[in-house]
Amino acid sequence: MLPYLYTSVVAFHFLCRISELQRIKDDERVREMSKAEEECRRMRNNATREYNEALAQTQRRKKWLEDRQNEDDNMTEIRNAICSDLLTENPNQAISQFGPNRHIPDRFKGFSAGKLYDIRKDQLKQQEEKRVSDI
Repeated sequence: MLPYLYTSVVAFHFLCRISELQRIKDDERVREMSKAEEECRRMRNNATREYNEALAQTQRRKKWLEDRQNEDDNMTEIRNAICSDLLTENPNQAISQFGPNRHIPDRFKGFSAGKLYDIRKDQLKQQEEKRVSDI
């Protein structure tokens, strides 16, 4: 019975040693998996950060281009308004499509100096004719 007991004790110690080695191996595997998981998390976070930075840079560039285009459009609109017939008071814009002697009232800017002279001359002529006819 003693040899059986000895064998059982040896077998028990052997099983304990195997169990301990298995536990060490499992612990090492858990550490490696934890390390690999941490490395994956770090790489995923780096990739996400780089993507977000690239996206933010793209959005900043797009906004800058839109602002630039908007500013250019506004300057073009101002330039066109300044050079327009309305602000330069182009007398040709007041001429009606119904005839060259007709004017569009809301666009009429007044007569030219030559036209005013002709009108005054005609008025004086009419006054003279009326004075002669009244005598």
